[in-house]
Amino acid sequence: MKCLARSLVMVAGVLMVASWATAQEPDLAKPYGGSVTVGGQYTDNRDGLKNDKHSNVDLYIEPRGDLYWRDGERTTLDIFLAPLAKWHSNPRTASDGDPQHRADAYGSGGIDLVHEFTPLLNLTFNDTLSYDDDPSVDLGGTGVRYNSSLLLNDAHGDIAAELTPQVGLELIGHDAIKRYNDSTVAANENEQTVETEADLGYTLGSGYKVFGLGGFSSFDNESTTHSRGADVYSVGLGVEKRLNANVHARVTGGYQEAHYSDTAFDDKGMANGKADLVFRPESATRFRVTTMYGFYTPYVQPYSVQKLFAVQGAIDHDLLPERLTATLRGQYSDSEYDAEGAGAPGGSDKLTSAGVDVTYRLNRNWGVTVGYTFENWNSEVREDFSRNTVDASVKASF
Repeated sequence: MKCLARSLVMVAGVLMVASWATAQEPDLAKPYGGSVTVGGQYTDNRDGLKNDKHSNVDLYIEPRGDLYWRDGERTTLDIFLAPLAKWHSNPRTASDGDPQHRADAYGSGGIDLVHEFTPLLNLTFNDTLSYDDDPSVDLGGTGVRYNSSLLLNDAHGDIAAELTPQVGLELIGHDAIKRYNDSTVAANENEQTVETEADLGYTLGSGYKVFGLGGFSSFDNESTTHSRGADVYSVGLGVEKRLNANVHARVTGGYQEAHYSDTAFDDKGMANGKADLVFRPESATRFRVTTMYGFYTPYVQPYSVQKLFAVQGAIDHDLLPERLTATLRGQYSDSEYDAEGAGAPGGSDKLTSAGVDVTYRLNRNWGVTVGYTFENWNSEVREDFSRNTVDASVKASF
């Protein structure tokens, strides 16, 4: 591992110097590109515990190479590979449970595809396979899974078809598969989530788009104690409109029904909804806000589904045009878990988090980012805890 880390440091150094020496406007016609990111992260609560907290610093080097293929304006394909070397200042030991290596090699790779079959039929697809020991790798919210080496395959697909000038159909899919290396962890943590949705919309003369939607999601989790997971069926209506050139709003509402994998539990139904407001002007300030309510994949073991209310938002402001950008972000979520037998009595799980990021772009090739995040969990279904995290990284593109 030491040899690998030294090699990556040398490669990163050479690439960064080359990037600094050749700083220029990117040439999108070239069939290749890449970057090197060197960074670190400090946390005062490595394991997410109320007591017996341990601090930790992670240092990492992540070079990335991209191969591009373009077919005129119809197709854009990006294939990437990003090896990752990570070092923990305070790795968890065998006495702590689920021990970590002080240093290890990880990485990710994947594809991003955009293809226009015809001017009326478009496909977007991306798939990333990553190998890491990052507990924040999760499906929404803030993850508190085991900090154990894992493989995560995360795929998204979207097909948009214009059936008539007023009628459009969109099919959306998401599949996430998580597999842990340690057999003991895998026996209770391996999981898969599948989500699909179909939207059929009609654009009115006033610019409003109304649509109906139907969705299905499935969550499956390995367990040595009981069958865990649920299928969720959704139907609803929605409306969206570009209020002006800079502001886009979308609101949906409907009904969901959850069917537990364990047939000992009764099916459950509830109203659900989601609202998005995005402000993307050419001026210096931009913001986005999302509110959601409904059945979602659980954040807490050993539950099968959660009823989640959440508000997420962020504001970007350019302190110096094309140079210095600050982002303020925040989230509040209130989850309710129904009882699922012995060891899972149910209760609430609340998160409050806030953070700030600052990015400085030295030129088109170099950028520096620093960030801070505070999160606080107030829970009846797991241990309460709070955590402070500081991130810093330097990225060189070439």
